[in-house]
Amino acid sequence: MRNSPTHLCNLPLRLVQIMNHVSFIYFLNFIVLVSCVILTLDTVSLDRKSTKAIVLRNLDAATTAVFGLEVSIRSFIAIFLLLA
Repeated sequence: MRNSPTHLCNLPLRLVQIMNHVSFIYFLNFIVLVSCVILTLDTVSLDRKSTKAIVLRNLDAATTAVFGLEVSIRSFIAIFLLLA
């Protein structure tokens, strides 16, 4: 790890700055709220082939992808800090 290029060593530090930026925190809070609304609107009686159901499923997949990306970034930072 110590022989890696300088720009790669700065990557975790830059990611920490991004993750702790107030705008990023607000964005994640907004995504959590959107996810809650999606779960509320997605009812059992909703026809799975309706446009509303398809849009809700796609939005749910998008919010899940954002959550997955956040966890991946946080894991990368944690692993880097453990190995450094």
